[in-house]
Amino acid sequence: MHRLCPPVLATLLLLGACAGVDPDSSKPIGGISQEEKNRAIAGTIHGNPKGFVLYSTKDDLAKGNTGPLGAGVPVVGTGGGELWQAALQTLDFMPLMQADSAGGVIITDWYAPPETPDERFKITVYVIGQDIQADALTVKMFKQVQQRSNWVDTAADPKAVAELESNILGRARDLRAAAAPS
Repeated sequence: MHRLCPPVLATLLLLGACAGVDPDSSKPIGGISQEEKNRAIAGTIHGNPKGFVLYSTKDDLAKGNTGPLGAGVPVVGTGGGELWQAALQTLDFMPLMQADSAGGVIITDWYAPPETPDERFKITVYVIGQDIQADALTVKMFKQVQQRSNWVDTAADPKAVAELESNILGRARDLRAAAAPS
């Protein structure tokens, strides 16, 4: 009788376990459907049992599942987009990490103002609707200060967040007024 070394035996056992598996099968592998795989790739946050779309895919757009927080409202489309454009224009001095016009999410990278290089900010804007009003916009600001060559999280000034929201809304109103027929 011939004895197999453990690595060869383990390889044969693994290959035997794969016998009969059809790689082209439409059945879910590991109990995960294709839609769940697509959502995992597209970036869904599972804050509730169904989750909500953070970045919309083409399938989401076709099904009407767009907008942050599952709002179902395309941000840029027919007759709208001023809030989106205003947010981009207001944040144009900061490096941009991500912008998803279908989902209405803008994420900046860290930015340190030249006058305060020991502080840096990162901003996330959610444009939830097309109406130029405060409840169609959410601004999150993150702040860090440098302490002994390490960046430490600290609370952002709520007044700065409110001022940024106000600037975006004001710019959106200006854009809408400029686009209106005279």
